[in-house]
Amino acid sequence: MSDITPASNFSQYAEDLSLSIDEITNKLDEAAQGDDNVRMTAHRSLTPLLEDAADLLAQLHLELQGIPNSVRPPYSTQYKALEKNLEGLKKRVLTLKTSSGGANKGNFKSYGEDQRSQLLAGNQTLHQSSNRLTSSIGVALDTEAQGAEILTNLRGQREQIEHAREMLDTSDQHINRAGGTITRMIRQMYKQRVIYALLALVLVVVIVLVLYFKLR
Repeated sequence: MSDITPASNFSQYAEDLSLSIDEITNKLDEAAQGDDNVRMTAHRSLTPLLEDAADLLAQLHLELQGIPNSVRPPYSTQYKALEKNLEGLKKRVLTLKTSSGGANKGNFKSYGEDQRSQLLAGNQTLHQSSNRLTSSIGVALDTEAQGAEILTNLRGQREQIEHAREMLDTSDQHINRAGGTITRMIRQMYKQRVIYALLALVLVVVIVLVLYFKLR
């Protein structure tokens, strides 16, 4: 069985996206302390990072659709948390471009701090979801292992039953052949008795005839 599954692909893409979000968050925090030129430069450098993160999120959504419904909820929770974090980062990057001057800088820092608080809360939720996801995966793997063991036992029992059935069929064939042999032996015995009886009758007739002609 291949280890490459939608769930494993999802986990890999989620890890890559989390790293990308952390990188963008750190750059935004650094830009929040700088002047207008620093923020504009950060905006230009962060735009391609956001595009890459958006591509990862899209790929994450595709992998999510391939995960069975029975184990999908924790993955969906993790996806939504990452999506929310990325949307918050997009707003912060947009603020980099639109903010200028000392007052706007102060507003930007305040907004950035609020966004950072939200991102930290989102990351905490994400880690909790990841822990629940890991637990769910463990339960799913245990269930799969138990199911595989049950199937193996059932397969072994089926093979035993089939072997016993073959032995019964073979025994039936032997019994049928033995019955046919016994039947033929009984018929042969009856034939021999008839032959002996005829021989005895002929012998008696011969003896009677001999005595008759001698005593005549």
